[in-house]
Amino acid sequence: MASYAKNMLISNKLISRFRAVCLVAVMAWFCMFLPDVARAGLVIGGVTYTVDGPSETVIAPFTQPSTQSTNFFGGLVHIKVSGTGVAYLSPNLNDAFYLLNSVPNPDPNYYEMTMDNVALTGNPIQDVKNFIVYDVDGGNEVLSRPYKPGFRVDSTYSFVVDLGLVGVTSTSQLYFGVSDGAYGDNSGAFQIEISRLTQAAAVPEPASCIVAVLGMGYVGIARWRCRKRVRRACSGAVDTALD
Repeated sequence: MASYAKNMLISNKLISRFRAVCLVAVMAWFCMFLPDVARAGLVIGGVTYTVDGPSETVIAPFTQPSTQSTNFFGGLVHIKVSGTGVAYLSPNLNDAFYLLNSVPNPDPNYYEMTMDNVALTGNPIQDVKNFIVYDVDGGNEVLSRPYKPGFRVDSTYSFVVDLGLVGVTSTSQLYFGVSDGAYGDNSGAFQIEISRLTQAAAVPEPASCIVAVLGMGYVGIARWRCRKRVRRACSGAVDTALD
């Protein structure tokens, strides 16, 4: 009977030790890899942002100067634009930034995506390339403008614009279109997803997190040693009672 009780105590001790080791290992992995995932946001001006959205999708046909958003936006917003059409001369298609046919663009300031917080007039000063602060596809912050993202064969571009550069001081509805002087002979449309950005929560550095894990491990070891003393006392009491 005494031998069985001792074996049970040893078995329980090994199980508890195994659980403690597994817990520390999992927490160490969590601290080493989660911060990198959490930091995988958009770093703009030294601040990490995450995308909330899309908040709204706007279809902006090439046949009119501008299309207005329903919602109000301010600060930094994420834009994902796709779609092609004819703004120059048929059959020469263009996407948000590039002519897709072999014919050279006669004016590189026109036939591109435009945006503003007021109704658009087709003026290339309203081209979205003047407001981009982060190229999501390229994974880089944009420090000088005008800026065009690299050409994409699927004509889908993802980037962040600073509405302060547009002229928005608080929040405003936005207008989207294509820079052109005449719209009656155009065709096609942009599909534009607009999303708000939020500042990401601070994530502890791996070193700080590991120190916390080691501290918890130390507490666990102290508790285990305390239990060990109690079990020895209990085991001695069992042996004495059985003798």
